[in-house]
Amino acid sequence: MDLSAEPIVVSVPALTEKRWFIVQIGDYYDQVVYNIGGSKGPEPGLFLVTGPDYTGPIPATMKQIKVRTTIAVAGNASSSTARPTCPPPARSKRASTCFRCCGGSHSAAGRSDQ
Repeated sequence: MDLSAEPIVVSVPALTEKRWFIVQIGDYYDQVVYNIGGSKGPEPGLFLVTGPDYTGPIPATMKQIKVRTTIAVAGNASSSTARPTCPPPARSKRASTCFRCCGGSHSAAGRSDQ
């Protein structure tokens, strides 16, 4: 997400079925800034992801997530059950995840950590 010109709104819907999910907001340096959902339970709502220089208004219906860089990423993971059923990941130099950025859906093959 490019936050240099304006903030990005992330919308997380309320779910009717019991389902585990997490949306991670991270900065350019791969630091997780905020987790929406996850172990603290569902957190539906509107989130305003802002860059370091944003000084505009924060609507009362939104929660601000301030990122220290002008580039950010939003990653999403979910399970069809109330708790994740996957075993803990094995230690590996490769990982795979699905990212949703700016309304699109992108699948990213894992990267090799050197």
